[in-house]
Amino acid sequence: MGHCLRHGIVPDYVLTVDPDPHRIIRWFGDSRLNERPEDDYFHRQDIDPELRENELKRNEETIALVNRYGPQIKLIISTSVTPEITERALQAGMELYWWTPLYDDFALGASASRRLCQELKVPCMTTGGNVGSSCWAFAQAVLRSDPVLMVGMDFSYPPGTDVYHTQYYDVLKELYPEDPARGLISVYNPHLGQEWRTDPAYYWYAECFRKMLPAAGGKSINCTEGGILFGEGIAWKPFRQALRELN
Repeated sequence: MGHCLRHGIVPDYVLTVDPDPHRIIRWFGDSRLNERPEDDYFHRQDIDPELRENELKRNEETIALVNRYGPQIKLIISTSVTPEITERALQAGMELYWWTPLYDDFALGASASRRLCQELKVPCMTTGGNVGSSCWAFAQAVLRSDPVLMVGMDFSYPPGTDVYHTQYYDVLKELYPEDPARGLISVYNPHLGQEWRTDPAYYWYAECFRKMLPAAGGKSINCTEGGILFGEGIAWKPFRQALRELN
């Protein structure tokens, strides 16, 4: 969100689902950043490269931008997030729309998802295990978008990425203390003729996404221009080309 706002793009909708108590608030601008546990998460990765440099200054910029544009943004907020996200969104003047992740099969008699839906009085939606797939599900099921263009849905890392710069490095280091890179998986992308590196979590996300595809009502176009999310039911186009064709 901060990356978009810094470049003059104000999203109509922002969706959040991750329950992490310290990291997710960073996307909204964190007024308590100096109080957080030491964490190299944003320094190791290129999720938002500008957060790697002058961390405190960037955080202050994000706070100001989200406060400025918050009233123009509808936050699709999961009941799984920390209360701090709710407080920050309300402070920024965002309009909140609640949903609950599907944790299990809704048809089961003892379904946790069914119980939460009834108790919280908010709709349930499948997540695919991550926020990107949740956004896709929201675009398909609620906005009824057709097609849905995806950007940043790579579920992997560019060729040559060191294991330290991967999202789940901490987990891989715990599993393979002597050689965390052992946990990485190579996937050949036929559209690019390249081997992309992924980890078990991202690999699973891609598999879940493909299983969700048959329920989609509209076309899905991956405009990420990289990664491992491709296959039957997923068109593959450069972002500029897809935009030109839509227009």
